[in-house]
Amino acid sequence: MGLNRNANLAMLGLVADRLGDLREQVVFLGGCTTGLLITDTAAPDVRATMDVDLIVEVASALEFHDIEAEMQKRGFTPDVESGIRCRWRSGDLIIDLMPDDEEILGFSNRWYSDAIVHAVEERLADGAVIRRVSAPYFIATKIEAFNGRGNGDYLASHDFEDIVTLIDGREELYAEIEESDALLRRFIAYTFKQWAEDSDLFIALAGQLPPDAVSQSRYSILERKFEAIASMD
Repeated sequence: MGLNRNANLAMLGLVADRLGDLREQVVFLGGCTTGLLITDTAAPDVRATMDVDLIVEVASALEFHDIEAEMQKRGFTPDVESGIRCRWRSGDLIIDLMPDDEEILGFSNRWYSDAIVHAVEERLADGAVIRRVSAPYFIATKIEAFNGRGNGDYLASHDFEDIVTLIDGREELYAEIEESDALLRRFIAYTFKQWAEDSDLFIALAGQLPPDAVSQSRYSILERKFEAIASMD
């Protein structure tokens, strides 16, 4: 297990511990969960992340405020100085807590609601059980994030980097996407097809792999995996 993966999972575990039973209401996603999704033991290390992303299903702004109140009871404080409405801190930990309803904070991700419905239980090293995003919904939420803030720059985007990491490092990803809801599957496949029409895409795939010879030797397999997903119906 790589150093970044270890550090990310340790950070995730600390957040889960401080949430206590509140973790039953939230779903972990984003870059901090990438290490939980990698199944190829020979895959390169994941990128280091500085925060832990959580999403929660709420029916109203009042219900979200109730969740925020529970966060404060557990020692989390709003990070007002950051200017990021969803950001919280607990000591050195940084947490982004996002509702599935765009109306509450003025932003969301179209896949959050379904990602919550299809969340997967995961037992951490210390025995704590969390709910995390499934691999196909991880890809979908990252695509949506890249489309919103990536400016089409595959090499500079952490969202695209996480997508590449998962394609490269999760052996069962193709089958999971293939077995997913048709709308989700077609969204991922269509996006990959569109990206593949950009001549910069395949250069970026190689660029997102670590520069050492062993990691770069994985490129041809990574390219085939990408094209296979893009070819799904």
